Amino acid sequence: PSATTLATALDKYALAVACAGRVRVPTTVLLGEEWTGEYPVIVKPRRGAGSRGVHVVADADALDAEGADDQQIVQEFLPGEEYSVDVIAGPDGVIAAVPRTRTRVDSGVSIAGRTVHDDELESTAAEVASAIGLVGVANVQLRRDAVGVPALLEVNPRFPGAMPLTIAAGVDMPSLAIDLALRRP
Repeated sequence: PSATTLATALDKYALAVACAGRVRVPTTVLLGEEWTGEYPVIVKPRRGAGSRGVHVVADADALDAEGADDQQIVQEFLPGEEYSVDVIAGPDGVIAAVPRTRTRVDSGVSIAGRTVHDDELESTAAEVASAIGLVGVANVQLRRDAVGVPALLEVNPRFPGAMPLTIAAGVDMPSLAIDLALRRP
């Protein structure tokens, strides 16, 4: 990915801003800005990995106690199932998107799951990739909201650890990435 795409993907606040209006994004503010939504909420670092620093805040008093920090964000809590969508995109758009469940997660890393065919997850991930100008491979993490609509959590602009599931599902993203790099169809 380009430096601009990396900067956007690696900053969860910038990612939310870039994708708002294109896909469902949880309500997101910087820690210390006024929160007018419901509780509980999620507080997490703008930049980080492996779920480090991510925690649930139950109410307004607890959120006030967190203070103000523009390196932390507050997000709407989404109660639905979480998915990872492995995406590969070329200069002309998304080539493939393969969703999978995140059945078991350890330190933010999916250690058990299964691929699923879900047009809504695939199109949401493709729209995220388009919104940030992705060229290459990334993992788009989505979670369904209370009414079942997929919403963006984050983008990991790298090959995911569970890539063997995507390959087993019939989409060999490493080979596609080589073709992309060599400008082969």
